[in-house]
Amino acid sequence: LAANGFRTAAFTDGGFVSGSYGFSQGFEIYADQRNPEGPNGFARLLPDALDWMSEHDDEDYFVFVHTFDVHAPYDEGDEDVIEEFRSHGVEPGPIDHRLHWMNYFHQQQKMGMSSYGRFSELFNDYDAGVFEADRGVGELLDALAEAGRLDNALIIVTSDHGEAMLERGLHIGHGINLTNDE
Repeated sequence: LAANGFRTAAFTDGGFVSGSYGFSQGFEIYADQRNPEGPNGFARLLPDALDWMSEHDDEDYFVFVHTFDVHAPYDEGDEDVIEEFRSHGVEPGPIDHRLHWMNYFHQQQKMGMSSYGRFSELFNDYDAGVFEADRGVGELLDALAEAGRLDNALIIVTSDHGEAMLERGLHIGHGINLTNDE
């Protein structure tokens, strides 16, 4: 796209999409440094992406925005959003006891599963992350609409994976299963 006259910028949470893996090729700006103290995701990336889009409003451009908003640990998002979703209540579930078992697995410890006593607590935090991602995409679409660019834009929203939620045993998350968890 850059070779065809487009301005190019990427705002990413890094990980396997960081510039060190070659993804920065062809981008004028490739912002891929996470904040170790937080916030990250749309909360960190969106203001810079929207500013960049506004600065280049009269030019053809490609902007890539990549976040980890719906990744474990699920309680690292916007504190106000998390509190709102946590107010939805907690119901006992038939497999809540499996959360205790998962505390013995290293991967599940890294994901913060020990902070949940019930699956409904985990799902409240997960849903907060989905809400934040949806809100972030909405703000990008609103900015394009306000600039009069939405009708002539190509927008791709995708995900690199879903999350297993104990469908096949003692695992929540992604990266260790070769199954089609939906």
